[in-house]
Amino acid sequence: MRVTGIMPFIRVNARIQRMVINLAAYDILGQPPYIEFLWNDEKQLFFISALSERKDGCFAVPERFRERRMQEICLQGITFFDYLARKLGWKYDAIYKFFGEFLPQFNMLCFRMGDDPDASKGGSPE
Repeated sequence: MRVTGIMPFIRVNARIQRMVINLAAYDILGQPPYIEFLWNDEKQLFFISALSERKDGCFAVPERFRERRMQEICLQGITFFDYLARKLGWKYDAIYKFFGEFLPQFNMLCFRMGDDPDASKGGSPE
């Protein structure tokens, strides 16, 4: 695992249904070929889980990202974030940044995406 000194984060833009994952998030997960997203509706937690094999609903990490030709993974067309924007009351035209907490026992990142995204809860509008 490469240590960058940068906190793992995601940026979410619900209007254009896009999420950006930074290199630190990918590195802390062990540079997996696939990732999947999990959502806990009750606690409003979003997870990115590392996968070594493809399964239904997962995303393949782009080759150019794995080869370090990109600093961020950009995933578009994720309608789930439109749902989150409505559920969490986000400004539809804002971009939100959330810092992740690594859960080594599950090899996943946890993002606290509460009702009021700010730095104290792990999220902030950019």
